[in-house]
Amino acid sequence: MKRGIVATVTAAAALVLTMGTTGPAQAAAFIKVNSDNGCAQLRFYTKGEHLYLEDTCRDGRSAVAFIKRTGNTGGGSPHLENRGYGKIGHWNKDWPEGRRVDFMVCTLKGRDFEDAYYCNSRNNVVV
Repeated sequence: MKRGIVATVTAAAALVLTMGTTGPAQAAAFIKVNSDNGCAQLRFYTKGEHLYLEDTCRDGRSAVAFIKRTGNTGGGSPHLENRGYGKIGHWNKDWPEGRRVDFMVCTLKGRDFEDAYYCNSRNNVVV
């Protein structure tokens, strides 16, 4: 692993958490997290804090990721990709260094975030 990156999986046998070294428009370490059913995938690039959320199944559901930084209250801000199968949402964050970021990736039926399904167990990384 690159210096300054700590990844911890907190549970779930179906969770996929991997480190990579390539990606869109950059060559940086990234973390990939799938929903439990594999129909939503989040890639988090630690250099520049880029988030990519992809809908990977033709199931009528949207991909949603709940992201929470250490020190923020609440359940985490939702990031939604609802344009359909194969579409990838992108968010460029500007977070302070050395803070923990929690990720939870799910699929969503409808528009109510309480209807999130197949969520993986929350996992985190220090940026």
